Amino acid sequence: MTDPSEPIASSLTFIAWLLSQAPSIRFGTGILNLPSHRPASLAATIAMVDHLSAGRLILGVRPDGLLSDAEAATNIDANRSEMFAECINQLLEIWSTEASYRIEGRYWKASTERAFDARIGEGVMLKPLQRPHPPIVVTAVAPHSPSVVETAKRGWELLSSHFAASWIAKSHWSTFVAGCQAVGRRADPLSWRVAKSIFVADDMKTAKHYATDPRGPYHHYFSTLMTN
Repeated sequence: MTDPSEPIASSLTFIAWLLSQAPSIRFGTGILNLPSHRPASLAATIAMVDHLSAGRLILGVRPDGLLSDAEAATNIDANRSEMFAECINQLLEIWSTEASYRIEGRYWKASTERAFDARIGEGVMLKPLQRPHPPIVVTAVAPHSPSVVETAKRGWELLSSHFAASWIAKSHWSTFVAGCQAVGRRADPLSWRVAKSIFVADDMKTAKHYATDPRGPYHHYFSTLMTN
């Protein structure tokens, strides 16, 4: 929301625009910073985009992001890990229960009890096309991140960030395996995603120039990322 170097303020909006242009590709939100979103609104939007995509949506989430985003969302001093857990739990509850809703949390509440009218469908929220919900993928950046253990225990999938060094990505997998073993889950290597930045051009000269030019977008992006 607050960095001109990353101008896609809403990955869901961007994905909705791309769907008709790429009818066979799966799209992942990269990423949804959950503490900065109201769960009920987010649950409805995710469900809508999942239907628009004909079930090609992957739900990429994280508990944090830019500090300036947190400040703009008024949660810079809050426990964003707690907010993340509450938000994802409310999303899952909305998608797994029937109206009317009454969800009480520390940070958010969601209810349609007062306005609920089953005859006309008022107070009923859309479910995702993929049941029970789109695949949930948690992005890992830091080595041996505790969030990777929680990801494994909850049956979600792992994505190693595109700017994580190879030894850090290796630690992500070993940590994920340990989390799976703790709950008797099989760690499937085929479910492990490792992000990469890829540019495709008609010829190698153009591709190399685009990727390595100090004035190009990749150089600008990574320079900004390292500075931030």
